[in-house]
Amino acid sequence: MEKKISIDLSDDRLQKVWDKVNGIKQEMPFLIDMSPQERRTRSVMNSARKPFVEKTIAYGEKDPRIVPNYVNIDEMKKNMKLYKQLEELGAETKRIGEMLSDTGAAIGESLWTGGLSIYDSSKMASRNGVPGIDSVVNDLKAFFAWDRSKHEPEPETE
Repeated sequence: MEKKISIDLSDDRLQKVWDKVNGIKQEMPFLIDMSPQERRTRSVMNSARKPFVEKTIAYGEKDPRIVPNYVNIDEMKKNMKLYKQLEELGAETKRIGEMLSDTGAAIGESLWTGGLSIYDSSKMASRNGVPGIDSVVNDLKAFFAWDRSKHEPEPETE
C-alpha cells in the first residue's frame, strides 16, 4: 500500500529538529570523523570480534599477569561500555537515516510522476493547438534529450 505524504514541515519545526541534531553533537564532543583512507587502514572490532575482546578483558581481569604493561584493563572496560552504547545509538540513527532516505524517495517519486503528468498534458495540449504551449513543451523536452555520442562505443579502428 502506497503511503501518500502531504506534510508541511514548518521552518520552526525543522529548526527544532536541527537543534536536537546539534544537541547530540554537543553532548558527544568526543566523536571523531575519519577520512575514508583512515577507515580503510584501521583495525576494526565488529560483531564477530566483540566476543573475543570481551573474553580478553575478562581473562585480563582474572589474571593480571597476562596483561602487558601498556594495556589498561579498566580503560578497556570503559571503552567496551562506550562501544556498546555507540553501537546502540548508531543502529537507531542509521534507522532514522534510512527513514529520511525512504521518505525522500517516496516524495521524489510522487514529484517525478506529477512532473511527467504535467509534461504529458503539455504535449497533448500542444498537439491540440493550445496557444503558447509549444515553448513549454520544447523547454521540458530538453530534459529528455539524449546525446548518443556520449553513450555509444567508439568505433573500432584497425
